[in-house]
Amino acid sequence: MALPKTETFTTDTSDKALATYDANWVVKQGGYIVRQATDVCECNGTAEGEYAAWTGDTFNADQYSKGTLKSAGGGNFMGVAVRIPSSGDGGYYFFANAGGTDSYFGYFDATGTPNDIGANRGAFAVNDVIEIQVTGTTFSLRKNGSEIASVSDSTYSSGYAGISSYQGNTLQIDDVEMGNMGGGPTPLTFEGTDNLNA
Repeated sequence: MALPKTETFTTDTSDKALATYDANWVVKQGGYIVRQATDVCECNGTAEGEYAAWTGDTFNADQYSKGTLKSAGGGNFMGVAVRIPSSGDGGYYFFANAGGTDSYFGYFDATGTPNDIGANRGAFAVNDVIEIQVTGTTFSLRKNGSEIASVSDSTYSSGYAGISSYQGNTLQIDDVEMGNMGGGPTPLTFEGTDNLNA
């Protein structure tokens, strides 16, 4: 597989749990279903911290995740995630109450509990694109391609990109794209002085 990974959540037979739809999705907490009728990913959990990692590709430390919010949030939140560890809980989230007034950025701790960093990041609507970009310890929080906040944190330095939610039961996301900042996988480095064109 190759980055960027674009996920349209298309299933042609029946609703499927996310990890059944594609085993490269690893659900860390909560639950997600790919809906056959609408080709979206829907949260079906009610935990305070829910998230899933795309493990089908190797991500650089500098990475991004973005997706389109497809349903109104009420008091619940749906969004994206970066730097999710390969084992155990952790990683960063940015999720929004689509149709409401709130969105929050933060990290999941070692028990999977969300810890907000800073204040409410503002309103999102249905069909808005929510995105996190991270380079080093700097996170760019973005709405429809434009930065709305820049935040620094060093809790996690690497991991997988993915999706996230907070008590997100029935909330939906689609057209998720995950990749490395500046391009694809880490390039190969050739050592020595051999002339490859000889």
